[in-house]
Amino acid sequence: MDDRTAIDELVFIRKVIEDSKRSVVENGKGYILWGILVFLGLMSVYLGYVFKLPTNSPWVWVVLIGFGWIYTLASVFSKKHEKHVRTFAAKILNSVWISAGLSMTIIGFIATSSGMINGLALSPLMSTVLGAAYFISGTVYDSKWVKLLALGWWCGGIAMFFIANIVQILIMALMMLALQVIPGFIFYLSSKKEIK
Repeated sequence: MDDRTAIDELVFIRKVIEDSKRSVVENGKGYILWGILVFLGLMSVYLGYVFKLPTNSPWVWVVLIGFGWIYTLASVFSKKHEKHVRTFAAKILNSVWISAGLSMTIIGFIATSSGMINGLALSPLMSTVLGAAYFISGTVYDSKWVKLLALGWWCGGIAMFFIANIVQILIMALMMLALQVIPGFIFYLSSKKEIK
């Protein structure tokens, strides 16, 4: 590699970072929606177990996750038809979250129904996948606080691997509010300021 090629690559990398700061205005709606949907699912499991309610049904998850995917796919397709230029950073973020979501959907539905993964492993596994997605997003955004969210997801995942009872579900639900929904609102408020 000659000096000119190295400089061109550095310029390209700097442009991607600047594009991500300027053009990737995350409105937070996806974070909020998915956080609330998963929180509701987790609370239906927790309350169903604790109070012996009929809310602990796999169909609750099918409806909630199905609704989330319909929203996500509609959002992705509507952005493709918009006239504005999509940055490379936006494409990376989109890919990260779609792949994380698909991974969690496969783990949640396929791995558990096949019997390969015990239901008590779901929350810690999902937490570690979310940690990876947040860490990559924080890198693209060049945001330390988003990377700290990743650390929160990973630490929570590690802790939940040692909690093999229903309390784990409540912890995951609270993490979903603190590390997904609240950051979603922060993104939403930041995007409103950015648009103004």
